[in-house]
Amino acid sequence: MGSILAYCILDFFCRKNNKFFAYYLMHDYAYSARTKGACAPELETRMDEFVHRINEALRSDVDEVLVVGHSSGVHIGVSVIAELLRAGRLPADGPTLSFLTLGQVVPMVPFLRDAWRLRADLTYLSQQ
Repeated sequence: MGSILAYCILDFFCRKNNKFFAYYLMHDYAYSARTKGACAPELETRMDEFVHRINEALRSDVDEVLVVGHSSGVHIGVSVIAELLRAGRLPADGPTLSFLTLGQVVPMVPFLRDAWRLRADLTYLSQQ
């Protein structure tokens, strides 16, 4: 009985996704939940690339580097910026580093059992 009810609820949200966006959010959250909040190896690789690209931008002739994260990109951005700060990669006389978040799964993902990195990065950034 419970599985039929769950199917009906999921089907409803799937059909009404253009109004609620719940189906998209469930898939977004499910990606993180697959690894119980731990960063997947392919995600670690992408995050290392982001750190490198942002580091290059911070050493260029610009006034500001704006990192924008949407949905799961928010917690990726949190970890990338935390890595930049921990590694001391912000040039003292360089451009301002800013972070803009748009829609996010940060309120849900840190509660997953193995999301230790995200919890540590959020704690670290909140103290900076």
